[in-house]
Amino acid sequence: MEIDSTAAAPVGVLVPLAAVAQDARFDESFVFVVRNEQVHKRSVTVGSREGGQVWLLSGLNNGERVVVDLSDESLLGLADGDRVSVMNQGQF
Repeated sequence: MEIDSTAAAPVGVLVPLAAVAQDARFDESFVFVVRNEQVHKRSVTVGSREGGQVWLLSGLNNGERVVVDLSDESLLGLADGDRVSVMNQGQF
């Protein structure tokens, strides 16, 4: 097996696929960024998938915290500006 060390790696931020939601009304993908225990809806550009994760090519900076599971039923009413409690600050 040969490995091409010259192949370009995706440039962006790798996040769990479940952290990215779709807004069909505006044909956009977004995440909720957590800052000072408040969420902020942010449009993102989605790149390639790697297993259960996806590369975000724009819209999120390395080190920013996001809500990692937008598929959770309890988050259906989450809106820009809502206050949240950070339960786990670990890496995914």
